[in-house]
Amino acid sequence: MLVEALVQVVRSTVAEHPDERFYAAVLDRIYRETDGQLALPSLAMNSVEALAQLPVEEQADVRWRAADWDRYGDGWLAEDLARDWERRLTAEACRGTPRQWEATFRRYLSMLVRV
Repeated sequence: MLVEALVQVVRSTVAEHPDERFYAAVLDRIYRETDGQLALPSLAMNSVEALAQLPVEEQADVRWRAADWDRYGDGWLAEDLARDWERRLTAEACRGTPRQWEATFRRYLSMLVRV
C-alpha cells in the first residue's frame, strides 16, 4: 500500500511538471513519541530547476536538505488510510514495554528504507 501510494504521487508530480528534472524523492521527518504515537513521514521532492532558482551559495546546503525543498508535504496517502495505518502502527508499538515500542520503531524504519 505505501509503495503504491508513494509511486503514484511521485509519478503524478513528475507528469504535472514535465519541464522539470526531479533528482530526489525522499521520506522525511517521522513524528514519534517514545512509547506513544508513531506517524507517517513527509514526502519531499526537488528538481534541478527548483534548486537552480536559489542563490548559488545556498544550493549546496539545500540540495539534500528535504525540509527546504520546493515540494514537501504529508498528504501523500489518503487521509483515512493514513489515519488507520498510523493507528495500527501505534497500537502495535504500544502493546507492551518501551522495548517493544523501540523494536517496532526499528522495524518501521527498516520498512521505510525498503519503501
